[in-house]
Amino acid sequence: MDLTLMSFSVRAEADMPLHDMAMRVMEATGCQLIEGSYHRIPAMSGNILGTNAGLFEWGGANGTVFRFEGYAEDRRFLEFMRDKPASVHSLDISQAVADLLTVFTDSKWRLPTPEDDAAEKVYGDSIDM
Repeated sequence: MDLTLMSFSVRAEADMPLHDMAMRVMEATGCQLIEGSYHRIPAMSGNILGTNAGLFEWGGANGTVFRFEGYAEDRRFLEFMRDKPASVHSLDISQAVADLLTVFTDSKWRLPTPEDDAAEKVYGDSIDM
């Protein structure tokens, strides 16, 4: 059996408060985001399309960015695979999420560049989590 798990990771310039962007993202995606954490990072978090999702501010290549990410991390996937041998495939839907959010949030969303990845790693290494 084949099992396909979705993921996404998109960025936008942080040009408004996080809660304001969270409202726009919730309206665009139907994903209920609540104040909490995402991978131990203070974030607006929720679940969408079988992924644990987080919207949070982060240091980027050109200043602070919003990161909206989702990865299939639900324990039920592991239990399913344990009970039924499955080939696991990953489906990155980042471009579709970026396009949807660009149209519905009035902000330009994009995929992270190699420069973003490098700057975000430096930022992540510099904070205490």
